[in-house]
Amino acid sequence: MTEGHKFKRPKMRKHPRLVFRKIFRSWPFFVWLGVAVLVAWLYTDSIQFGSMTGVVETLAENVAPLETARLLSVEVVVGQEVKAGEVVAYMDTSLLNARIAIDEARVIEAEGTISTYQQDVMQTAARLDQTIQQVEFDLEDLKIQQRRDQAELTALDEELKRRERLLAERMINIQDVNVLRPQVAALSSTVGSYPSLILLHERRLVVARKERQRLDEWLQLEEGEDISSAIQRWMAARNAIFDTVRDRRRTQLATYVLKTTQAGVVSRLEQMPGEIVGAGETVLRIVQKSSSTIIGFLPEAYLGDMSVGQTVIAWSHGREDHRTAAVVESISPDIQALPGRVNPMGGQTTRGRRVIMRMDDSKGMIPGETVQIRVGGVKWMVAIRNLLHGTNGEDGTEEGNAQN
Repeated sequence: MTEGHKFKRPKMRKHPRLVFRKIFRSWPFFVWLGVAVLVAWLYTDSIQFGSMTGVVETLAENVAPLETARLLSVEVVVGQEVKAGEVVAYMDTSLLNARIAIDEARVIEAEGTISTYQQDVMQTAARLDQTIQQVEFDLEDLKIQQRRDQAELTALDEELKRRERLLAERMINIQDVNVLRPQVAALSSTVGSYPSLILLHERRLVVARKERQRLDEWLQLEEGEDISSAIQRWMAARNAIFDTVRDRRRTQLATYVLKTTQAGVVSRLEQMPGEIVGAGETVLRIVQKSSSTIIGFLPEAYLGDMSVGQTVIAWSHGREDHRTAAVVESISPDIQALPGRVNPMGGQTTRGRRVIMRMDDSKGMIPGETVQIRVGGVKWMVAIRNLLHGTNGEDGTEEGNAQN
């Protein structure tokens, strides 16, 4: 061996057979690994901490009439798919048609009555206006007569006084004086009656004007509006009322045709044609084919293990291979007894909170079915469970994303 050089042992290559023998001698490790996987599987399937039960919400519509009537016909059968706005049943409209005919007759009668009434109002207003004009004319004419008679009386008085002076001077005889005295007396009496006649006419004028004012107030005349325009406006308002009555009856008649408000499948028929259906009584029930909402029930012992916005995993008991993520949208503020269907304690009373969750993918979920909801676990447990159930990589990825 030359000085300055050290011997280096060559590296030995491991033969594959030797590697397999070493692994075979370490078989207890795989046993324990299998036990751990089995425990994780049982843990994720149990209804213990981190898991709860819920149901897929059933979105149903109960088709019912707004008024009591006889069911004339049903246009659908159980299991039939219907669209929103589709006619599903007809109610008998015989009684309503009779009421509509009576209303129409009343409207026609009212229109005729109003037309006659309009004529009466116009005649009354014209009569009052004519009365006012006539009284004003008579009053003015009476005042003219008063002034004329007063002037004539004044002239006769002066003439009578002149003749009396002449008679005193013996320039005329007594007959010339006596001729004027009856005329003066009669005219004086006439002039004296004028004030009472004028007062009477003024009172008549006040009464006529008050009646006319009351008529205007009753007709609710607007500023600058005459009575004819007011009556036309009033007639238009009454016609609008009649039209409203007609429209209401048409709308009421339309409610006797039962239509759906949402698409779905007819689940059952509650009434048969010929039966009397009360207002609000269900004729048939329509259920939506799918629902993305889960109603879960969180046991009282785990109230702090779930919060709004948390992502969970949900799957059907009958189809465990299909799992979907869901987000918690709301949690009821009160604690109530859990329904027996989702009560994990069987006959014992269990209390908890109602949880509303929205699924990302509701395909395959049947409304009303029971689902299992996992709120705990880690990503590797999800992957192992998917492997044990034979799910594909896409489902495992979805659950892993949900856990994130």
